[in-house]
Amino acid sequence: MDPISKLRFVTTALLTSTIVFALGGCAPGQDASTAAANHYHDLLGNTLERLEPVYARLQGFYGTSMPARITVRYTDRDHSVFDPDTSSVGIAVEHLTRAAPPAESTIAHESSHLALYTLTHGASALERFRFIDEGLAYILAARVTDEIESFRAKALAKAAAAHQQRTIDFALVQAWDSYGSRQAHSENPDAYAVAASFVFFLLDEGDENQFREFLVGLGRSTDLEAALRETYGMSRQEAEARWQGYLGRI
Repeated sequence: MDPISKLRFVTTALLTSTIVFALGGCAPGQDASTAAANHYHDLLGNTLERLEPVYARLQGFYGTSMPARITVRYTDRDHSVFDPDTSSVGIAVEHLTRAAPPAESTIAHESSHLALYTLTHGASALERFRFIDEGLAYILAARVTDEIESFRAKALAKAAAAHQQRTIDFALVQAWDSYGSRQAHSENPDAYAVAASFVFFLLDEGDENQFREFLVGLGRSTDLEAALRETYGMSRQEAEARWQGYLGRI
């Protein structure tokens, strides 16, 4: 084995051990009933039992759209990712060991992306709907860690302040690559809070079931106007004005 291959092998082993230790993993070999009850696994087949409460909370929202099995892979990058093709989440190792937010928050965030991708038949990954995808993942991660009330207050305050500085509208947030991507973060640090504010707005307009129907409609039509009209009886223009009014009252 050449030196580079050896280094990669050692790095892989160390990172795998980090994940198993940090997430309460158990080695493969348990009986079939126990294995079926676990939804998170690492690349070596270890079950990550500590994450089961995360799965249960997300399933409360997504139902059968939650993947039956989610593979947790590690990455030495500075950000975490998801991959619907392999039903996996790639978690930055640094996110596993930091005190806040806890690792469960990152796992929940990326798992939400997986489930919403299924619920919307892939529409959530389209750039024009990424702000909804990120806003909802941000909110559900806060629910999982029981921080939703403080998160809501902070996120809405940030979104309202951002709206005072520049008009928040659909044209802005639907150009997510230039507004909310990691590359744009320094210019728009509160983009995720703004995205979450739209989800909070729709949740406050109705209830969770209605919001889920909106997401299903979004996947069916891949058209924001159509989904808003079908679920909330609002045009895109009306929804935008009411969202802006919602931010203006905070």
